[in-house]
Amino acid sequence: MTKGPIGIAGAGRVGQALGRLLHDAGLPVVAVASRNREHASKAAAFVGVGVEPLGYANLPRACSRLIIAVPDDALPAVACLLRESGWKDGIVLHTSGVNGTDVLNCLAAAGSSCAALHPLQTVPSPEQGVKSLVGCQYVLTGDGQAAEWAREIVSCLHGRLLELPNEARALYHAAAVLLCNDFVVLAEAGFRLLEQAGLSREVAARAFAALADESVRNVFSMARGAALTGPVARADLGTIQKHLVAFETPGPSGGEIREIETIYRVLGQYAIRLANEHGLDESSGRELGALLKKK
Repeated sequence: MTKGPIGIAGAGRVGQALGRLLHDAGLPVVAVASRNREHASKAAAFVGVGVEPLGYANLPRACSRLIIAVPDDALPAVACLLRESGWKDGIVLHTSGVNGTDVLNCLAAAGSSCAALHPLQTVPSPEQGVKSLVGCQYVLTGDGQAAEWAREIVSCLHGRLLELPNEARALYHAAAVLLCNDFVVLAEAGFRLLEQAGLSREVAARAFAALADESVRNVFSMARGAALTGPVARADLGTIQKHLVAFETPGPSGGEIREIETIYRVLGQYAIRLANEHGLDESSGRELGALLKKK
């Protein structure tokens, strides 16, 4: 693997998990940096024995390879701080999904080879990340030594690699938000409706887990829209009307239910598009659209 001590800029979940995995693989992870000394210390202890907690300004003296795993909006500022602190040459990767290599231009101008390597995986905790970042999909943008190192990391973690150009990353990441984060939002909205209907979250989770699992499997194994079932696919206006009336039932969570109704209506409009592609007639589609739009 490309030589040189490795630093992790960022004490969050992804940085800790990647640092721990590389450290456990015997690679020279020497430091974890954060703006907050306490956070850096806790992260360094998690990554492994001998890893030093630092501030960002101290990284240039400690390592020649760097993984920047900070929030997306913080990336340009952290990169410029590293440049101002003396970082030059070296190899730099960042783990942001939405950003390409341009956010590291100030480091590239100082002679660094830069690339973006995003783990396409949800990491709710460092401990979970240590498990889920092994064997997952990684998305790479960049070339040169940085891209070579990124490929070595993916190979070390037994991952799969997808390469995208800079201009594709925003759409790619928006899709990831829909398929991951917004799935969580939809599931939570469903649970809130079931709680309003009188079911506990535990009972609801047991009852609906198989339905959700089968839907996800169908989406990823069938053609576009073919997994769609339910009242829109059947043009069942009466069922949808009953749903909309139920949203109007007063209760302690009335405001939240109204927000969920908005989600239901918006997704229903897109469901009509999918259903049209699979045989829903135009007249039924127009009736469904009018019903879902009407407030």
